[in-house]
Amino acid sequence: MVIDGDEAPTGASFVLADLDGETLAGLAGGEGIHKRAQREWPRITSSVGRFVVSIVVRREGLPEPLGPEAFVLPGDRPLIRGRPVTTGRSTPPAQRPALHVQRVGRPGAAADEELIVAEILLPDRGPLGREDARQVVLGTLTAELPFLERHLVAVDSVHDGLPAWVWEDGRRRAVERAALKGAATVPEPMLRQLEVDPPGYLGLAGEPIRGPIERTLLLGRSVLPGLGQEGQLLAAWGAARLVTRTDRRKERMRRDMWSKVEIG
Repeated sequence: MVIDGDEAPTGASFVLADLDGETLAGLAGGEGIHKRAQREWPRITSSVGRFVVSIVVRREGLPEPLGPEAFVLPGDRPLIRGRPVTTGRSTPPAQRPALHVQRVGRPGAAADEELIVAEILLPDRGPLGREDARQVVLGTLTAELPFLERHLVAVDSVHDGLPAWVWEDGRRRAVERAALKGAATVPEPMLRQLEVDPPGYLGLAGEPIRGPIERTLLLGRSVLPGLGQEGQLLAAWGAARLVTRTDRRKERMRRDMWSKVEIG
């Protein structure tokens, strides 16, 4: 293995990668791939991303029963600020999407303000595009929380590249991203929802921990995509077991570390 910036190769007993197998094989230039991997390796694709909208709102606009985690289920009425949703490309109206809503603490924020994070699954192809997704998310949320709109402070998304929206004296104005401290001027990629063909164990598993190249181990989202962050933890744990199994001293060290975690 040649590390970027080095001239001579660097040896390693194992290579652990937070990548999918196809990307890892591409970095190796297709060399050293197991024949079995070439025949049977599952295909990882994605056609849906997670679109996130951040909403700063005064607390008096939030209902007290709203918990730290909530879901807003889709309805049967199109909505974009009270009007049918259209993208301007002769496409059918987009329905209200299902929202995952979180109340998030915001260090340094005003005492009467709170950060709400709302997420939807946004297909790459469909009637709803990124340029309209923020408005649809906000419209769906304000339709379910009727006092929210009059208490909005700011709304933004890192995924659509649009200016941030700020409310002053009840009026919304756009603030260009270049004027925001620490804000990226280009859209950030959405976290992808992975699709596995064929699906693995119980429909939850994807790629095997053992990578397509000898002594490579995968510990990213593609191993257990159906379990989210817990799947990444299990993949990393499985990779650690495979590495330490080759050395009894390391295996004992791993067991001792887990014992300390379990005991507290």
